[in-house]
Amino acid sequence: SQHGKSELATRRLSAFLIGQNPDLRIAIASYSDTFVQKFNRDIQRIIDDAKYNELFPETTLAGSRFADAGSFGNYARNYHEFEIVRHVGSIKTLGRGGALTGSPVDIGIIDDLYKDRAEAKSMTISQATWEWYNDVFLTRLHNNSQQLIMNTRWDQNDLAGRLLQQEGSEWVVIKLPAIKEKDITDYDPRREGEVLWETR
Repeated sequence: SQHGKSELATRRLSAFLIGQNPDLRIAIASYSDTFVQKFNRDIQRIIDDAKYNELFPETTLAGSRFADAGSFGNYARNYHEFEIVRHVGSIKTLGRGGALTGSPVDIGIIDDLYKDRAEAKSMTISQATWEWYNDVFLTRLHNNSQQLIMNTRWDQNDLAGRLLQQEGSEWVVIKLPAIKEKDITDYDPRREGEVLWETR
């Protein structure tokens, strides 16, 4: 259920961000290329919706009914990347270990780089993930870039754990457990024992 909640949040957040600023270059990464393609398709469906276009008329995709006629051939639109018509903004999606080439990234979103507990506990996968983050993902960011990392904490040595252990770490950590354990945070209005997503 936590996976489902974060996926929904990632799709909606990405669509909102690029709606607010169609010149943003956003990259979204998850544990597999096949899985993250679903994010891409869902975000495209959100942007193609008439209600979205009413809110963000400047954010349109090639080939949509809201875009300029003939724009399909001029802007990328596939399961890995789509560009915003008449703007420099785009959303690229990639699986863990995948390449991230091209223009710099303004907002990098990582949503569950580990499929399950077994992957998160694997030292081989953990080390490969850390190297990919530093050698690929991080190199596409610039001085004004922002990062958002969402994941279930299966292991202290996962990506989030390693980042928090770095000297001078300035990450803001938000914890939203499936079941509220203690009523100690000011950003989570639930009482102790309340669930995050009741229908799931």
